[in-house]
Amino acid sequence: MLAGHETTTLALTWALFLVASHPPTAERLRAEAVEVAGERPIGPKDVAQLRFTRQVISEAMRLSPPAFILTRIARQDTELAGHRVRVGQRVNVPVYAMHRSPERFPDPHAFDPDRFAENRPHQDRYSFLPFGAGPRICLGASFAMAESVTVLATLARAFDLVPAAPKRVWPVARLSLRPRNGMPMRVAVHKPFWRQGS
Repeated sequence: MLAGHETTTLALTWALFLVASHPPTAERLRAEAVEVAGERPIGPKDVAQLRFTRQVISEAMRLSPPAFILTRIARQDTELAGHRVRVGQRVNVPVYAMHRSPERFPDPHAFDPDRFAENRPHQDRYSFLPFGAGPRICLGASFAMAESVTVLATLARAFDLVPAAPKRVWPVARLSLRPRNGMPMRVAVHKPFWRQGS
């Protein structure tokens, strides 16, 4: 149940903060949503066309993965980075650190949704792990992405968001990666989107 709602909520929280802190991204999101759906509700059939919106979600999960660490149990004796790992031993996979590796992601601390553009070289499958990988990959990954893309596009099209406290936001590692003290935002209806009188 935790993975079914909290991780998606946190992915959207971090994405909204990044978008609110970067007006050009907000404008691109809004333009894409209007181009794809106009004024009608955004739904499942639109998700495949909301490519930039998906890039923003992916980049937000790269920078602040809600599941910031994964744990696996060794099925056999092996060696990992020069260390012996015995069968049954717990191995922690530091997703947060891997996502900020300069060897895998140039300028790793920068917010750059275009690093996930279709025309960019694809990352190694095990470099980007917001949902894990292999036989234990998150069963809800496709649904979570579709849900996140739909919600982000809907909000970006309709509202202007501004961080209420534009100071640095600190991540806190608990069961998932969350912003310390929440993520207060100022929300205003984006006037050009709505018809007059609505």
